[in-house]
Amino acid sequence: MKHKWILAIVALLLVGSITGLAWIGWQEINAVDRPVPIAMVHVFDVGQGDSIFVEFSDGTQMLVDGGVDATVLSRLGEVMLPWDREIDYVVATHPHADHITGLISVLDRFDVEHVVMTGVTYDSSIYDAYKVAVAEEGAQALAPGELNLASVDVIYPSEQVDLVAGENVNETSIVLEIDDGTHRFLLTGDIGEIVEEKLIESGTLNDVDVLKVGHQGSKFSSTRAFLETIDPELAVISVGEGNDYYHPHPTALKRLQDVGSTVYRTDEDGTVTIRSFEDGLKVSTGRTHWTQRLFGAIFSAH
Repeated sequence: MKHKWILAIVALLLVGSITGLAWIGWQEINAVDRPVPIAMVHVFDVGQGDSIFVEFSDGTQMLVDGGVDATVLSRLGEVMLPWDREIDYVVATHPHADHITGLISVLDRFDVEHVVMTGVTYDSSIYDAYKVAVAEEGAQALAPGELNLASVDVIYPSEQVDLVAGENVNETSIVLEIDDGTHRFLLTGDIGEIVEEKLIESGTLNDVDVLKVGHQGSKFSSTRAFLETIDPELAVISVGEGNDYYHPHPTALKRLQDVGSTVYRTDEDGTVTIRSFEDGLKVSTGRTHWTQRLFGAIFSAH
């Protein structure tokens, strides 16, 4: 009799799980866009720090920074299929803890093929631990100029703009332009006005559709001249709620408003996901779920 009760409970749990998954699937089927995006950019809600996950239609995945703790693992779990344990490229824009700490956990949990970093000198126990994690993972270490990804250009540091030397390691942040053939995204790490000015002078900047705002919306980033040069339609600020730095700064927000950018903030909107289609961009906020990708793939194939 006891075994029958156990079997009955197991059966109920199984039926409940299947029903729940079917309900989630039905909701996702009705929510997904039938066309497959050319690219998806997820600006993760990881608190006071940066972590951006980029997925291309050919399946290539790139994680840019990992935030200040292991929260990035939960965020990846929300958008990656459960059996997907590989990431093609991990980019550490610069050695500050709010950008690389989470990457240590990522290197431990995922098979990472390539790691991109500047190799700047920086005295930090977290940075030391990150370099050890890279070595233990066995990923191919690339300098910024060695990144060979068709839709991604490293515009700083580059042949046109040398790496800025000095005590402010923020100004060594790798800057990436993603061009999927339809839309452009600019990921700026924590660069400030020094590098922004050098990029303007170099003539390498293009108009962009989406800007990942530099340094959590600091008043020392996103200068008027920089914003007027790139003219972003959308701007996303990765920032922690109630942070001690008063980010984003009102002056930075005002400058973004003045150039007509629609601003999203992870402290208010949660994770910001931008899907690029031939006919435009589609933005969603808050938690997403891997079932959306699964059911979207199934139904876009019909």
